[in-house]
Amino acid sequence: LTVFKNPLFVSTIVGVMLNICGIKLPIILTRALADLGHVTTPFALICLGGGITFLGFDKKFKYAVVASVIKIIITPIVYTVSAFMLGFTGTDLAAFMILGGAPSAIIGYAMVIQMGGDGYTAANIVLISTLFSAVTLTLFIYVMMAMGLL
Repeated sequence: LTVFKNPLFVSTIVGVMLNICGIKLPIILTRALADLGHVTTPFALICLGGGITFLGFDKKFKYAVVASVIKIIITPIVYTVSAFMLGFTGTDLAAFMILGGAPSAIIGYAMVIQMGGDGYTAANIVLISTLFSAVTLTLFIYVMMAMGLL
């Protein structure tokens, strides 16, 4: 029931329904929402960073590291290999790799907090995956270029 009350879920359903019905929002509202959307993620990351407390390399931090490694190293490899085996090449293959290796979304942290989960671990997963995804994505692109896949 908590999931169905989540503002992200409700807004997604409303957006899908408006799209299915062909209802267009007024241009002034569309522009305002687009501008708000452009600042939301950076602002949320600033808030997340300001609220993080480092408790050391405890068990929860280790879980965050493992989850981040899976998110930014294992997942893009699985996506890329799967896409390659399905016949994707070039920029299409790179798109699969980038989608698989993108950092964990800040909204995941917000949803964990809202549902009473472990905010410390969720925050660290977002932080670690965001910091290191720039390095891993760059390395994956370099490797794909060296292998002649891009």
